[in-house]
Amino acid sequence: MRDDRVDDEEVHRQQRQRPEGPDGPPRAIPTEEYNGLLDQTTGFWRDWLAQSTYTGRWRESLNRSAVALKLMTYAPTGALVAAPTAAARRTSPTDA
Repeated sequence: MRDDRVDDEEVHRQQRQRPEGPDGPPRAIPTEEYNGLLDQTTGFWRDWLAQSTYTGRWRESLNRSAVALKLMTYAPTGALVAAPTAAARRTSPTDA
């Protein structure tokens, strides 16, 4: 997996911001804090995927699909908040 850590210049260039509070204006995120948040996020997803017991040929595809579905769920209930096929094409480009 690639190293997504960034330096001060990169954080400034991308202008990463985080709200100061629920209604407050955004604030610049210091590089150290940004990298810490990135580590927390990466760790969460790695730990979550490590719970899978599937070791077959399609593991990488299964993991990507599982993450996509997890990202579309409402945490308190586990209900889907988005329909995965809502924007899916009904015909292929060659059918047009």
